[in-house]
Amino acid sequence: MQQELLSGSDLQRQTLRLYGELVARHESWAGKLVFACGEGASATGLPAAASIAGGTALLLDPDAAAVKAVFRQGGVDFVVNTLDEALRVLKNEIRKQRPLSVALKGDVQSLLVEMAERGVLPDL
Repeated sequence: MQQELLSGSDLQRQTLRLYGELVARHESWAGKLVFACGEGASATGLPAAASIAGGTALLLDPDAAAVKAVFRQGGVDFVVNTLDEALRVLKNEIRKQRPLSVALKGDVQSLLVEMAERGVLPDL
């Protein structure tokens, strides 16, 4: 089932709300990893909210069409096909404490298992 993308004003409100929740937890998210998964995860406004807060975001989303649409709209910085690619891109930016969002398209359950096996521990 393909999830509808939020309209411009709804997405802005959602992004602002998520940003508020992030900064309520930490003043700065520089050097921290925010994680979300599931269908439509890339279209929630979380990638922009995490970037505005100074953090990095990794989003696992099984809906390739939605991920591509969000990327075309500028909602994420990179779209990748493997966890290796995602971690390669994120590692440097986390170390340098620079904001970045990466959407990884694929089967969420198997990617969660792979993340656990590799010891990937998001901050949120």
